[in-house]
Amino acid sequence: MIGGLDLIRTEVERTGSIQAVADALGYSRTAISLALDGRYKGSTARIEARAHERLGRVHCPHQRQEIPLPTCQRLREAEMPTASPAAWRQWQACLTCPNNRSTDEVSP
Repeated sequence: MIGGLDLIRTEVERTGSIQAVADALGYSRTAISLALDGRYKGSTARIEARAHERLGRVHCPHQRQEIPLPTCQRLREAEMPTASPAAWRQWQACLTCPNNRSTDEVSP
């Protein structure tokens, strides 16, 4: 798995802004800058966990591409769609997707 600070660096390169990434993570620009420079006083574990949560990506077998983790979570937690055939196919694929943690649970 890619490290949280590497995710942050990649996002900073993509957006061109430490401030934008800091805002997305809910941290100050200073905290993110210090963490990236290796000068953060204390553990960066929480920052890295937040980066994985908000910036991480996962391969979607249905879409056959990498999608952001929040998008994956939104898709797999959605109610069954009734108006769009494409949305229904996505919803159905999410039910048996290996990224869907609820499929790992064994029913009694």
